[in-house]
Amino acid sequence: MGSVISVFDDFMESTESAYLTSPNEVINEVVRNTYALGYMLKSGDQAITLQSGKSIKWLSQMVDAQTAHFYLPDDNETPSQPQTMTDFEVGWRFFRDNMAWNNETITLNASGMDPNGRRTQIVGLKRQLEQAMWTSKFNKMEDALFSTPNQADMETAGTAKVPYSLGVWNNELTNTIPYTGLGSTTAWGTVAGKNPASFSRFRNQRATYNGASTGAVVGSTAPHLFTAFRRMLNQTGFDRLPEKPEYSQKKSMPTRILTSLSYGTVQYEFALQSNNDWLRYAGGQDPAYPNPTFQGIPIEGIAALDTAVMYPTGSGGIYAAENDTAGTNNAGPRYHFLNFEYLKPVFHTEMYLYRHPVMTHPNQPSTHVMYVDTYYNIVCTSRQRQGIVYPATADSVFI
Repeated sequence: MGSVISVFDDFMESTESAYLTSPNEVINEVVRNTYALGYMLKSGDQAITLQSGKSIKWLSQMVDAQTAHFYLPDDNETPSQPQTMTDFEVGWRFFRDNMAWNNETITLNASGMDPNGRRTQIVGLKRQLEQAMWTSKFNKMEDALFSTPNQADMETAGTAKVPYSLGVWNNELTNTIPYTGLGSTTAWGTVAGKNPASFSRFRNQRATYNGASTGAVVGSTAPHLFTAFRRMLNQTGFDRLPEKPEYSQKKSMPTRILTSLSYGTVQYEFALQSNNDWLRYAGGQDPAYPNPTFQGIPIEGIAALDTAVMYPTGSGGIYAAENDTAGTNNAGPRYHFLNFEYLKPVFHTEMYLYRHPVMTHPNQPSTHVMYVDTYYNIVCTSRQRQGIVYPATADSVFI
């Protein structure tokens, strides 16, 4: 029988820290509350989301031919072939992340069982590296979706390397042309190579509201939030051609309404409650709205919209966040009526999360790196099917 000291030594060697979860189940604390990118990918057609080629192109019928006419039997005809199609083209944006490790990390921290029979003490290296890389990659893509519009970074040939943000395709400016950024009131001039000022159908819809509490709803110059919502729904809904649906698109209505998680959803739920007090029962508790909708369209709170600096201030060409009461003339929650059949990320089929072979530098033979590339851009093939509802005057109650 061993001594007390040897028994204690054996005990020390055989005990270790406890894991509340499996070593392979790392709690990820840097994921977001919500991802708008996820809604886009779920709503889009994979045949459109994945493309190849040197650039991204699409055609839109932007002009009504207006060749139909009434006639008398002896009238002379003057047939014509008007050009109704407009071609759009945007470039790919090249996006990269990496996973790096060295020989010592693998050799000294290998998974498996040691001679004392202890269970694994570290997270599997492959899983750890991949989780860090995927989280970083999709967080960066989500940030880019709500970044400040900047012409040099997003539109100008030769310098553009950042994908279009939501503020480019859906904004509240005249003719919906974003500012160049950097404090300039000069408009971009072109979006996806075309000037929206020249094409009324290449502009998103706009509607303003004033207040979310009870008050005037119909016929008011400062409409209630619900009235503005209904106006926007009417503006972004398009019927199919009668008897010829094959020449019209499938989705004619918004698929999601995106708003800020902290401000917009709170304002909408307050409006529902304040206008439905008659639903109260014994105890004075208001009805709860855990998953609010409008006319069946889900209203999704997006964490990134809480701080997104992509709303124009109305002076100086400056963009601000919607809760910036000092920097914007119309601070308050915004609501993006979006049809994800026409607004979506498009990925290159050959460079969709493509893993390069592991590389080792000759000056550092123990260090290895694997790059993961993605070619993509955020494309909107129909801007008139997108819309934004924004405050007519500063609404500081909900921010």
